[in-house]
Amino acid sequence: MNVTFWMDGAPIAPMFYVSQLARREETFLMSLVNTTMATGFGAIHCIAWVFAFPTTPEGTLWKTGTVFITAIPALLWVVLATAMYFERRFSGRRSHIFVALALVGNTLAVLYLLSRAILLVQAFVLLRSPPPDALTYIEWTWYIPHLS
Repeated sequence: MNVTFWMDGAPIAPMFYVSQLARREETFLMSLVNTTMATGFGAIHCIAWVFAFPTTPEGTLWKTGTVFITAIPALLWVVLATAMYFERRFSGRRSHIFVALALVGNTLAVLYLLSRAILLVQAFVLLRSPPPDALTYIEWTWYIPHLS
């Protein structure tokens, strides 16, 4: 490990240091937490499922991207869990199963990134034609309780 020392001689970790997890169970648990968070992030985009889109292809593109960013993290977790199972079962030997799992995992990762990029572009493109209610003036002081 590359250790650097500060002025007083105490060892410090490098700036971009990421510790290695000691046990497989911790790696598995952290991947499950990350998957849950990523799936929740995708589920937030499902709120716009029933929104009115300016064109039908834009609505279809949004819904497709939403399905992908919601489902792909769970599928990637299944691929990781399967790889960990086969690695434990075959005591670390790698075979054609790992090549297939790596191919599936990488394909899913690319699809996820493309879907995220499409949704990001869609979010800005959809600002070109907001619904008329978006420009309605609201008198916010009517909703704030106050004493007169």
